[in-house]
Amino acid sequence: MAIKRYFADADNTITNAFRPSLTSRGTDANMGASDVLEVFSVYGQASSGSTELERVLIKFPISEITGDRSTGDLPIAGGVSFYLKMSNARHSQTVPRQFTMNVCAVSRSWEEGFGLDMDEYSDIVYPNNEGSTWMSASQTEAWTRMGGDYHDSPVYTDYFDTGIEDLEIDVTPLVEEWIAGTKDNYGFGVHLTGTQEAYYSGVGGYSTSNDVAIWGFDLLDAQELIISIDGGTPQTIVLGGLSNPTTSIEVAASLNGPGQLVGAIADGTSTPGTVVITSDNKDDGPSSVSIDDASTAITIGLMSFTPTDVSSTSTRGQLNNLSGSQYSFYTKKFFGRNSEFYYKRPYIEARWDSALKDDRGNFYASSSLLSAEDNLHTIYLYNIFGGKLKNIPGVGTGEIYIKAFNSSSGGTDLTPTAVTGGFVSTGVYSASFALETSLTTVYDRWYNSGLTTCYHTGTIGVKSHAASAYNPNPKYVINITNLKPSYTKDEQVRFRLYSRQKDWSPTIYTVANSNIETLTIESASYQIHRIVDDLLIVPYGTSSDNYTQMSYDVSGNYFDFDMSVLQTGYSYGIKVAFYDENSYVEQPYLWKFRVESLNEY
Repeated sequence: MAIKRYFADADNTITNAFRPSLTSRGTDANMGASDVLEVFSVYGQASSGSTELERVLIKFPISEITGDRSTGDLPIAGGVSFYLKMSNARHSQTVPRQFTMNVCAVSRSWEEGFGLDMDEYSDIVYPNNEGSTWMSASQTEAWTRMGGDYHDSPVYTDYFDTGIEDLEIDVTPLVEEWIAGTKDNYGFGVHLTGTQEAYYSGVGGYSTSNDVAIWGFDLLDAQELIISIDGGTPQTIVLGGLSNPTTSIEVAASLNGPGQLVGAIADGTSTPGTVVITSDNKDDGPSSVSIDDASTAITIGLMSFTPTDVSSTSTRGQLNNLSGSQYSFYTKKFFGRNSEFYYKRPYIEARWDSALKDDRGNFYASSSLLSAEDNLHTIYLYNIFGGKLKNIPGVGTGEIYIKAFNSSSGGTDLTPTAVTGGFVSTGVYSASFALETSLTTVYDRWYNSGLTTCYHTGTIGVKSHAASAYNPNPKYVINITNLKPSYTKDEQVRFRLYSRQKDWSPTIYTVANSNIETLTIESASYQIHRIVDDLLIVPYGTSSDNYTQMSYDVSGNYFDFDMSVLQTGYSYGIKVAFYDENSYVEQPYLWKFRVESLNEY
C-alpha cells in the first residue's frame, strides 16, 4: 500500500462578514454542518473602509494515522509524506484570481457545531449551543484572538492562479508533530495570507503602550459594559473599531457589529469620565454602553477580564492589518466533509514509495558492457510467519550480511567480502551487489554480523548480458492475472501484472513450459479511475513520492492497493504506464473491478 486517505472528522467556516442588511455581522454564526467551506476577504462593502473575512477550520483523525503506523501499515517518520487535499466547489458567484492561501495549525480545541446558513448567518450559537464562531472556539470558551487561535509555525501556502484549483499542500512536518505528540492536534486553519486579507483585519494590537483595545466581542449577553480607567494617565479605550487617539479618552464604538464604526466621542479632559454611546440596533447588544471610573471587571459575551488584561501586547486586542489588501478576494469555496461527493471531501493523503524492486528473477552477471551502477542488483529477504511479516530477532532494524555460494549448503564462496544489507520495512531486508560469475544458478545466504548464524538460503537465477538489437518503441501484451470481478472495502489486494513484448518469439522450451516467463518492467506505475464518470481517483504518482510505482520480484511486476480508498457501489478501472526513455507511456489496456460493502458482498 503506497497511499492511504484519512477524511476530516470536523470542519467549520467562521466569519465576521456583514449580514445582508449590512447593519450587523455574523460573528456569532456557526456553519459547522454545511457541505461547503468558504474563504474570502471583502473590502469596502458596507462603507469605504469596512472589512469582512471568512476562514476555515478543519480537523483530521490523527489517532487513526498513529494507529496505522503502530501496526506497520504506515512507514516510520521520514518514509512517508502527508498531503492536505481540499477540492474546489464550483459556484455561480465571482471567483478571486491570483491569490495565496495560508494553512496553519490551530492552537486550541474547538467545536464543529450544527449551523448551515452561509448566506444570512442566521444559525447563531446561543449559550448551551455547540459550535465555534468568529468570536468563540466553543459554547464556553472564547478565542484568544478573534478569527481563531493559530501557532506561528509552521505556516504552509498554496497559490491559486485561476481561483478554481484544488488545494494540495505537503503538511508532513506538522502531521509528524501531531503523531509524536509534540503538538496537540486541533486541526488546520485555512485562510488568505495577511497581505490578501482585508486592510485592518489581521491579528495584532496597537503600538501605543497606553492603549486598551477591545474589538468586536459578542455583546449579546452584556447588559452594560463597564470599563475601569486608571486616573491621571491618558489612556485610550477602543470598542469595536480603529482609533487614532489624540485626547485622553477616545471611544470608537460599534454596537452594530465588530468593525463597524458607529460613533466616536472624545472627552478632552485629563481625568476619567463617563461616556454613553447609544445604538439604534437593539439586536446586537445593549442600547447603551457606559464607560466610567468604577473599578469593575469587564464582561463581554463569554469573556470576563480587567482592563490590564487588554493592553497593547494582548492578543485579545484589535485586529489591525496595516499591510492587508484594500480590494476584495471573493469567494473561494471548497467541498466540506458533509458533501455528498465522496471524493471531494477534505482528506489527508499519506504517500510513500513502497516499491520493492527485487532483482532475484532478473539478475545479470557483471558485464564489461555495463556501468558499475547497471551491474548492481538488489535482492530481498521476506521474513514471513503466520502470513505476517516479522523482524528477525537477531537483526531487528539493523544490518544484515549476505554471501553468495555455488551450493545451497555453502561450497565455493563467490563473495569473499560479505555484502552489507539492511532493514527496509517490517520483516523485509535487502542487499545490493554485483557478481562476476559464469554460473547460471547461485545461492544467497543471509547472516548475522558475526557470520555465525545463517537465517535464510535463497536461489538466484543468473543471466548473461549481451548486446542486442535496439527497439526504440517497444509494444507490450499485458494482463492482470489475478483480477477479481469485485472486492470489499476492507480488502488489501496485491495485483499481479503479466507482461511481454508484442513481437516476442517463444522458444520450444517456453511453449512446453506451463509457467510462461513474464517480462519485468523496472519502471512501471498505475492509476485508478471511476468508470461511470471517468473521475480520476488515484493518478500516476510519478513525482518524487513515486507512490504508485510498481514493485517486482521473481514473478514479475505487482502493486498493493488498499480498497478503503475507494467508495463502495461503483466500478473502477486500472491503467498502467511504463517508463520509456524520458517519459511514462500509458499502455492501451484497461482492467475493471467493482467495490462492494461487506453486507452487499
